[in-house]
Amino acid sequence: MDIMPILFVPSAVGIISQLEHLKTIWIQIIIITIVTTFLVMGITGLITQVVIRMKRGKNKK
Repeated sequence: MDIMPILFVPSAVGIISQLEHLKTIWIQIIIITIVTTFLVMGITGLITQVVIRMKRGKNKK
């Protein structure tokens, strides 16, 4: 955990160095981030439901 901040430095430097380019596409980045977040949440929920149903099915046997 002590080196965790060091892991974020390269990405922060990359974002800062490309800030002018990112200003032109920030709305697309926000939309993509929101859509993919909900997509991942939905797929994770579905997979969790399948795993729970599979475990319940094994316990009944």
